[in-house]
Amino acid sequence: MGNRILKESICLDRKIDQLTDFQETLFYRLIVKVDDYGVFLADPAVLASTLYPRKRNLSLKGIGEALKRMESLGLVRLYTCGGEEYLQIVSWEKNQRMRASVHKYPMPEQGESASGDGNAPDSAEGDPAAEVPESAEERPAEVSLSAAEPAQARELPVVELPLNDNSAWGVTSADIAEYTALYPAVDVMQELRNMRGWCMANPEKRKTRTGIRRFIARWLSREQDRNGAAFRRGPGENPFISMAADGSAGEGGPPDSFERMVFGGGSGA
Repeated sequence: MGNRILKESICLDRKIDQLTDFQETLFYRLIVKVDDYGVFLADPAVLASTLYPRKRNLSLKGIGEALKRMESLGLVRLYTCGGEEYLQIVSWEKNQRMRASVHKYPMPEQGESASGDGNAPDSAEGDPAAEVPESAEERPAEVSLSAAEPAQARELPVVELPLNDNSAWGVTSADIAEYTALYPAVDVMQELRNMRGWCMANPEKRKTRTGIRRFIARWLSREQDRNGAAFRRGPGENPFISMAADGSAGEGGPPDSFERMVFGGGSGA
C-alpha cells in the first residue's frame, strides 16, 4: 500500500474523540492497512496478527467491540461476503485516489451489512481518512477505468490462496480460464485446491503477494510436464498397440517385453 497522510482536522474530529485510546490507535492502523478502496478483512484474529504483529495476548473481543463502536459512529461499515467478514472506511473514496483497477477484496455492495440495513452512515465532512499526498513524487498515478472494467473489478474469487500476511490471493474464473489454456494437461481447479491445502498446512512457507503468481505458475508448469506425455498420447490410444507397432518394424515381430505383457510368458511353444 502507498503511504497515507492524515488530515490535520483529525485532531478536532468529534467522532474520533468518542473512541477510547485503543479504538483510536486501531483506527489509525487500519488506515495504513486497507486497500486502495478502503477495504480490509474484519476478522478480529486477522486484525490482531496484521495490525499488531509485535504485540501478544491482544483481546479479540476488544477488537470486535472497537469495530462495532466505529461502525456506530459512522467511521467504518461492516459487512460479510462469502462467509468472510470485511470492513470499509467510510468516505474513503472522497479522500483517496483509486490507483488499483481491480478490487483486492469484495466491496460492501457485494455483501451483507453487519447491521442488516446494507448502509452505514456516510459523511464527507470531518472524515479522518487518508489524504492524497500533494507532492508530484508521492502522488499516485490516476487510473482511468473503461466501461468494461468495473464488472471485471467486482468478480469474486473462485479459490483463495492464504498468503504470509494472513490475507488471501483470490483466483477468479477468468484466471482459471487463462491457466487452463496455458496448461491444457492440468486439472487447474483441482490443482488450485491442492495449492490451498498446501498453504493451509504450511503457514510458515506461504508466499507473499508479489510472489504468489510465480508460485502458481511453477506449480502448474510442473503438473503440465508430469501429465504431458499422457495428454499428448490422447485418451483413445492404446499404449500396447503403440509398443507393438514400434517393435514390429524389424523382422522379429513384437519385442519380448511387449509379448510378456500381453501373453504372460515367453515366445516358445
